[in-house]
Amino acid sequence: MREGPGAAFTETYVAYGTTEALFKECARQADYIVPQTFERGVETPKNADGEDIGEGTGWWYESEFQLLLGAWRY
Repeated sequence: MREGPGAAFTETYVAYGTTEALFKECARQADYIVPQTFERGVETPKNADGEDIGEGTGWWYESEFQLLLGAWRY
């Protein structure tokens, strides 16, 4: 890392860039959208807990691993 008066700025941008890269990689593995959010006047479907219901793509949604981890939620 840099040292001196500009170091704090550099560290902030490095952290931001790293977080953005991590987010994009996670999204690539398990992308999730709620299509109704793009349509005006359309209500977003919700489950019994009031959470939005959307559509997922990627290996995460096509594997049994998600089912195993989903049980930990409750």
